[in-house]
Amino acid sequence: MKLSFRNYAQGDEETYVNIYRERYKTCSWFSKHGPATASDAKQEIAQKSGNSTYRLIFALTENNPIGFIEASMEDAQTGLIHGYTPCILPTYSQKEVGSALIQTAVKHLREQGAKKLRYSIMGRNSDTTPYIELYQTLDFKISRKALIMWKKLDTLPEYVTPLLINLATLNQVNADCFVDLFIKCFQDSKDRDAAQIASNIEQTKKFIQQLREREGPNHDPGGWITASLNGEFVGFTIAIQQGTDGLIAEVGVAPQFRRSGIGTYLTLKGLERLEQRGFKQASLGVDVENTAAIALYEKLGFEKLPFEVHELEKTITP
Repeated sequence: MKLSFRNYAQGDEETYVNIYRERYKTCSWFSKHGPATASDAKQEIAQKSGNSTYRLIFALTENNPIGFIEASMEDAQTGLIHGYTPCILPTYSQKEVGSALIQTAVKHLREQGAKKLRYSIMGRNSDTTPYIELYQTLDFKISRKALIMWKKLDTLPEYVTPLLINLATLNQVNADCFVDLFIKCFQDSKDRDAAQIASNIEQTKKFIQQLREREGPNHDPGGWITASLNGEFVGFTIAIQQGTDGLIAEVGVAPQFRRSGIGTYLTLKGLERLEQRGFKQASLGVDVENTAAIALYEKLGFEKLPFEVHELEKTITP
């Protein structure tokens, strides 16, 4: 099959939607969250195009678009291929067309200066395995696997405030405090993704800024909570909106203060804030190897969902 490629052009929104919906017509998540109309797609693409390195690349055969891939630079050295892409019409070879689209995206990211590539996908294993296997054939390696856990917010357990712990929110402390706490709490983390972010202060600053911007106009400083003991910051949690639900985006405790009830307390305060905002349920992600955190969340009533997050990486040469 002879393939050609071209970048997105104005007027491609209907094609984008049609490929998406045909590929994922049996996927309940996309039926709720995927672009439903050309207008939705135009808005979504415009938002992504705020990153000047973003490219939406179509694969064509006989001038007919049959699939696409989305890619952009995550930072100065890291290229990101967007989740659930390549997205290809079911009647075409997923492996052949998919490999070609990935290689085209890699070429674009290499030209942008990428030295490392990332790909992240969340879902049931039956949905994500074909993507993971496709990327592995192109030398991407799994760098992280995380569980997704979920809890209703009408059944929050009672808690006792740890002795002498003081709380403050983003209304009361500077955002740099969360940068410092993230590094302090996660440099030795079993969550490899968090540890990697915490290894570089500029990466940490960017990550915290992205979390602050994630809710857009619904940003809630009250969900950003720090804990201090005798004037020393010892932990934090970040509870934000994700879609129509709440999300515990981060919970961290400094190493010397772990196993003292602070992590439990902060998690519950984050959940309490989400409930105050009117959310009925909340989720979180946790590295599959972080057994202590999984045990904590299960104790608080979180249940494991049949979803996992897989993050894959590949180093490329100039």
